[in-house]
Amino acid sequence: MKREEYQKNIERYESGLNIIAGAETTVSKLQEEIRIAEPKLEELSKTLAIQNVELKKVLTETNIKNEEVTIKKGEMQIEVEQLETTKNKILKDKEDTENKKKKAVKQANDLEEKDIKEV
Repeated sequence: MKREEYQKNIERYESGLNIIAGAETTVSKLQEEIRIAEPKLEELSKTLAIQNVELKKVLTETNIKNEEVTIKKGEMQIEVEQLETTKNKILKDKEDTENKKKKAVKQANDLEEKDIKEV
């Protein structure tokens, strides 16, 4: 029995050694892939950093333009409100003038009727 146990242990150790050897091969391949990819990753990192700076500039410019548009929109809204106020005043003055005109025409017509009756 001891011989069988020794044999099983030897087989287990050999199996473990084979697994370790396979893992070492895998690790070596992965290390080589990392070594090959590392310069590309560094270059990509530099490119991304440059693009990030450029994007921040564009974002800042966009925010500034957005603020300018918001200010201009507010100014135009004030101008529109002023024009509306002026328009409403003109319409009111026109209505008052038309009412005065109607009153004057009525007075003139009334006067003419009176004058005609007197004559």
